[in-house]
Formats: sequence, C-alpha cells, structure tokens
Amino acid sequence: MIGKLLNSIVLFGIVAIAGMVVTYIAQIRGKMSQLLNENLNLLNKMHEGIVVVSEKDRSLQFASLPAVRLLN
Repeated sequence: MIGKLLNSIVLFGIVAIAGMVVTYIAQIRGKMSQLLNENLNLLNKMHEGIVVVSEKDRSLQFASLPAVRLLN
C-alpha cells in the first residue's frame, strides 16, 4: 500500500516537473519570437539592408525588406 502511494507521488512529481519544463520552453519561445519581430521592425525602420547567405551552398537565408528592395 505504501509502495503504491510513493509510486504515485513520484509519478506526480515527474509529471509536474515535465509540465514546468514544457511551460518554460513555451514562454522562452514566445519571448524569442517577440524579440525577433522587434529586431526585424527596427532593421526595416533604419532603412539599412542586411543579407545572410549560407556558406555551404551560397543560398539566401535571410534578407531585410530594404535589402530585398535593393536586390530587386
């Protein structure tokens, strides 16, 4: 009886910790997304272009709106 109770307490603890980790990851993703949007808006308002090109296959990875306008 006590073994089942201890097992259920340990299981509850593991599930609670896993839930906290998932919640933390979701919060960090939200913050990172917000920061990325703020930085992109700042880059676009500065009227300066930035282009990121892959080193392996020379493909375009990222370009801000002023850089796209300049490239077109």
